[in-house]
Amino acid sequence: MGSKFIPGVSTVAPPIAGAMRMPVLRFTIAAGLAVAMYAGVGLALGRIFHAQMGAAFAMIDENLRVAGLVFATLVALYIASKVLQRWLFRRRFRMARISVGELRQLLETGAPIIIMDVRARSAREREPGLIGAFGIDADRLEQHLQEIKRQTPIDPSSEIVLYCACPNEASAVMIARRLARQGYKQVRPLEGGLDAWMKTGLPVASL
Repeated sequence: MGSKFIPGVSTVAPPIAGAMRMPVLRFTIAAGLAVAMYAGVGLALGRIFHAQMGAAFAMIDENLRVAGLVFATLVALYIASKVLQRWLFRRRFRMARISVGELRQLLETGAPIIIMDVRARSAREREPGLIGAFGIDADRLEQHLQEIKRQTPIDPSSEIVLYCACPNEASAVMIARRLARQGYKQVRPLEGGLDAWMKTGLPVASL
């Protein structure tokens, strides 16, 4: 009978009662008592504190304009904080990008370029599409760089493109900045990431 007072429990109580083969009459009586108890508590509290509640409603009525102004101010501050968070996020990940069209042109001309897929390993396994790229784990960046050097020439002047599948290319930007701090000068995240590439209908390779 106390399930009404515990959030979520009243939702799962009927299926549990059915699974336990509780008799219908017993369940109906118990449910009725629970509803009566739940409603009764509210009525009792209202009866006990009716004077205080009346005073509170009277105060709200008298100060409705002020309360509305306070509420509107709080809403405005909330919206402003979200806008500020968004601006700070964009500022943090501000960096020159390479568009899908530019990357396609580079690949078609055969220009020396290194492409890194910096999505999480689980994402690469779930959607194994690659743009002719090396799979890179952020926590193993140095090891992956050594592996790439054994397969293809790479130096600070190499053209490096990174892509991910997250908002604002966040993962690609973070790893691009790590590479830039190591001296790599031509590092750019792919604008829109893998999703933007695939929306154009351009081919991807299997992992």
